[in-house]
Amino acid sequence: MNKKAKRRAFFICLAICLMNLSLAIKLAERFDIKRISDYTGHGANGLSVITPRVDDGKQEKTVVEEKKNDLKEMQTAENKETKVNLKNEENEIEPMFFITIPIVCHMIKNKVLEQDVLIPSSNNTWKKPMQIIKDKDRIGIKNISKLIGKGPIIRFLKHEDIKFRDGLDTEALLAGTGYTLDKNRLIDTFNNHVDENWHELFPYVVDRLAVVKTEKGFKFMEAKKLDLLDKKDTNRDAQWIMPDLKNLPIRIAIEQLNTKTGRIKVFGSGFVIDQSPKPNEAVLGDGDCIIYGRMSN
Repeated sequence: MNKKAKRRAFFICLAICLMNLSLAIKLAERFDIKRISDYTGHGANGLSVITPRVDDGKQEKTVVEEKKNDLKEMQTAENKETKVNLKNEENEIEPMFFITIPIVCHMIKNKVLEQDVLIPSSNNTWKKPMQIIKDKDRIGIKNISKLIGKGPIIRFLKHEDIKFRDGLDTEALLAGTGYTLDKNRLIDTFNNHVDENWHELFPYVVDRLAVVKTEKGFKFMEAKKLDLLDKKDTNRDAQWIMPDLKNLPIRIAIEQLNTKTGRIKVFGSGFVIDQSPKPNEAVLGDGDCIIYGRMSN
């Protein structure tokens, strides 16, 4: 073996020895480059990205607390939503005959309906719109709805932002059945459309609720809180004399009686042949009157 070959073999053996020596004393770890973080709890890991070292116990505790907070927030949100729903349910009512008043007032103002028109009602009576509403006369309200028509009533409800379900007939829309309405929205319709000509209707009671007129406008109150006994009813107390209606056309006779009472029954048609009470008899308040008619020959 020549000198050049021996020298090369020597260096190869030396390199192998040095490599084994470095492995034995872990020389690579002594000279490893590490990234340093200023944050406590961070560990250096060669040239890898430093990640925070979180204690397993603390991490589990944090997760549990986050879940508790999330659950608490969900319960709070549900409670708020429940309260809102309960509040809405308390304020929502079926408008019943209450909504009839502002609708009819609006239609009279806009010449869709005449204020003094006589409308066929229950028990063969003929009444003006206000008397029909006062008596909560279903047949009379049904006939008012026919006179007004469905289109104008729907336009009124939409203009007042009153929601109702599709498929309700004209009578249901006018009588306030089959849909619900917020009390405040309903009171707004009274303040917007019911004028002083209708104030004699109030307090207006339906079931356990009443609409009353105050200096600040209309409002709802419980019917049991009304002092109805102290309320003066001039129609109830006033006494009047029954006129002689014989031979008058039925329509003229009804108009004469309608200024005194809303309780008028009509049997037959044409001209009056008989009446009750009899002419010149005293009638107290909103008493019942009957007219018998027959066509003239």
